[in-house]
Amino acid sequence: MPRSDQEDEYARDSDGRRYSRSDRKRSRSPSRHSRRARSRDDETDTDDERRARRRDRSRSRRRSRKTSSNKVATRNQREFTTYSNVDNPFNDANLEQKFVWGKKLQQEAKRGIDAREQERRDRERREESRIELEKLRKKREERELEMKLREQEQLRMQRDADLALLGDWEAKEEQFHLEQAKRRAGIRIKMGRAKPIDILAINVRLVDNSEADKTGDESAEEEDEDEAAGLEVNLEEPYRIFESLDVGEMTELHHDIKYYLSLEKSERNQQFWQAMLVVCEDELARLKGVQGAAHDPRAVGRTSVASVVATDVQMLLEGKTGEQLEELQRQIQLKLNSNEPMDVDYWERVLKALLVAKAKAKLDDIHQEMLSKRLEKLRALQRRQAEKSRQEMEQALRRTARGAGDSPREALTLAMADAATEPTGPIEPYVRAMSPVPWSSIPRSDKLLPVVDAVQDKADLASQRVQVQQRPFVPKAAASSAQAPTLDPDDLAAEMFRMEMDRGLNDDEEIFNLEEQLNRTTYQWQDKYRPRKPRYFNRVSTGFEWNKYNQTHYDFDNPPPKVVQGYKFNVFYPDLIDKSKAPTYVVERESPHADTAVIRFKAGPPYEDIAFRIVNREWEYSHKKGFRSKFDRGVLQLHFHFKRHFYRR
Repeated sequence: MPRSDQEDEYARDSDGRRYSRSDRKRSRSPSRHSRRARSRDDETDTDDERRARRRDRSRSRRRSRKTSSNKVATRNQREFTTYSNVDNPFNDANLEQKFVWGKKLQQEAKRGIDAREQERRDRERREESRIELEKLRKKREERELEMKLREQEQLRMQRDADLALLGDWEAKEEQFHLEQAKRRAGIRIKMGRAKPIDILAINVRLVDNSEADKTGDESAEEEDEDEAAGLEVNLEEPYRIFESLDVGEMTELHHDIKYYLSLEKSERNQQFWQAMLVVCEDELARLKGVQGAAHDPRAVGRTSVASVVATDVQMLLEGKTGEQLEELQRQIQLKLNSNEPMDVDYWERVLKALLVAKAKAKLDDIHQEMLSKRLEKLRALQRRQAEKSRQEMEQALRRTARGAGDSPREALTLAMADAATEPTGPIEPYVRAMSPVPWSSIPRSDKLLPVVDAVQDKADLASQRVQVQQRPFVPKAAASSAQAPTLDPDDLAAEMFRMEMDRGLNDDEEIFNLEEQLNRTTYQWQDKYRPRKPRYFNRVSTGFEWNKYNQTHYDFDNPPPKVVQGYKFNVFYPDLIDKSKAPTYVVERESPHADTAVIRFKAGPPYEDIAFRIVNREWEYSHKKGFRSKFDRGVLQLHFHFKRHFYRR
């Protein structure tokens, strides 16, 4: 339906009010009204006002263009750089503002380059700068990435090199700890305080020494030590060692076996320790079960049933070889994996006992191998000893024949003939006991000794023999060396004093034997030992100090008085009871500014403390300046000089 002219002229808003469309158009175009207003103002205003108004409008437009240009420049600068007015290394508070080169713009304006051309050139220059900065940024990122990759590669190579080096060192360290553990085992056995693990470790050590084709001094020294100590492979099976151990000893042995297993690298030794670990865990579980049953009365019935089952399992596995045990294990596993009705607990118990039986069979095989290899080694050792004895005999016969003028063969024939003509019956050598000393001639100290009956002595000897036979290893007694004649302590101190006195004195030395009297002291050991003062021979070093004052008032013909420049103390302790602790000295100063101090020498029994009064000055501790503090061969030597201070202007 066509609308009327009135409806076209008026319309309604959202609230239902009517308004004129022409009014709406006029309200939407205020610029036309403003232009009309400006035209009316231009008609009424003067020329000066119109020019001022145009200048203001032109200035406002330039200001707006400058502001927009600065905003664009700031935005571009922020894109190109990370600096700001607040944070920049140039300390420039106007860094984000655009720099305008006014003289350049004036020169370009004179050459006919307008503002648009300048703006276009600025845009091209900014674009080139942006592209160049982008290229530089990419190059910097690539360079940083390359440096990062290079550093990572260097770190990886260094890590690989360290791993290779440390890996070798770790292997050597583990081997070192293993050798030290075996050495400790040998030492404990030689000293008669062997532990169960030592018996197992010495078996492995002796067999390893037999297998290794060593020619070095270290291996030869180890073999000599083992032979001298009488160390030998135990003839019983290794798992027999668990029979006489309690829970605590078994737990300690379990820990030691795991330690050796972690250090061993040999496959055969690892199998040995692994089998020992299986048997040890089974024995430890059995002992703990027995101990728990002893504390729990209700477990008596269960223990009896378990013992019956264990007996049946033992009868089932007894006498089987390793191959038969392997076959039995395979059959039991097939039976357990099947769906047949069975007593699962029983067969699992059988399987567990079978694993222990396999470990024992493995130990039997390894033990037999150890014994055979050790036997071969002993036979080779006997052959070497026989060859060495034969060579020594030939050399002795050769020397005898050379002295008698006969050939070695003739000397050997004569020696054999002499041996054949010697009496075969044993000749008892004469000893001093065949002629007993009368009771009246026995010293009083011997008369005070306890008298042992022959029967009691024989019984003690029999008990000691039983103890020796029960030991797995019997260390051989070390060959006793001839003891040197001992001197009386006083004579030895006098000899030391004489030797030190024979050294004489230098030109700048004097004897210093002024001992400081100390308060009477009671020692804890004086009831056992007789306290006595040690002997000493001391020297004091004196000399001239040519300072400015002495150079002014004295000369070589009329020298200044001598001053103490150092001391040399030699204190003799030949009869020190505890020779592992060296004597010491301490300087006791009465006050920091006193002219003298007391130096006290302390030692253990049977010597008392001894002190001397010395000059209280700073010591020179450099060995180049003659300082010595040493205790060697019963002589404590303390030599020192004082520091000399030189003043300069």
